[in-house]
Amino acid sequence: MKTFEVRYEDGVLKPREPLPFASGQNLSVTLVRPPDPKRWERWENAAAQTDEEKYLTESGLDEWTVMLDAEDRP
Repeated sequence: MKTFEVRYEDGVLKPREPLPFASGQNLSVTLVRPPDPKRWERWENAAAQTDEEKYLTESGLDEWTVMLDAEDRP
């Protein structure tokens, strides 16, 4: 798993840097919005997190990425 920043314009995701993939290559994509302080109050009203959700939130996306990469290795 690798994280890339993209910008959404006119119905197209545009990477901020060249991507290391062949033209026509199929990929699975997971999209995550950057944190928005205007939306933080929603967390206060959200249901309590499970232990796994709390762990992933506290460990951050970078550590989560490392963990998922390790699971993908043979």
